[in-house]
Amino acid sequence: MSRRVLIVDDDRNLRVTLAEILQSCKFEVLEAENSAQALPVIMERQPDLVFCDWRMPGGGGDELLKALQERHVKKLAVIVMTAYGNSGNAIQAIQLGAYDFISKPFDLDEISATAARALEHARLQEEVESLRDRLQKAPNQSGGTL
Repeated sequence: MSRRVLIVDDDRNLRVTLAEILQSCKFEVLEAENSAQALPVIMERQPDLVFCDWRMPGGGGDELLKALQERHVKKLAVIVMTAYGNSGNAIQAIQLGAYDFISKPFDLDEISATAARALEHARLQEEVESLRDRLQKAPNQSGGTL
C-alpha cells in the first residue's frame, strides 16, 4: 500500500527535490505552495503525512496547524520544516500539533527516517484508538461492577 505525503513549500525546487526523495521511498506525493492551497488537498486527498514549511507567503505552517485543529483533523502527522530554526518556533509547532520540526537544509537520511517515525507513530496512535473503542464497546466480562 502506497502512503500519501503532501509537501507544502513556496520553494518549487525544494518541493521537487523532496518529492524525488519521498517517491524513491515509495510515497505518492502531492504538492501545495502554501497552507491556503494545502488545506483543500488535505481534506480531499487525505494524505498520511505532511511536510510543511514554517514561513510562506499565503500561509505558513502555523496557519495550517491551526486550521487542522479547527477542523479536528488529529490523525495527520505534520512535520514542519524551516530555514529559521529556533527553539521558540519548534515549541510553537509542537504545541499546535506538529509531529516534528526539522531545520533546512536537511539530508536525505533525515527526511526518510523522520517520515518513517511519523508514520509509525500515527499507526500506533490509530491502533491504540481502535483498542480503546473495542474496550468501550465490549460488554463487562466480569459480571460484576468495578
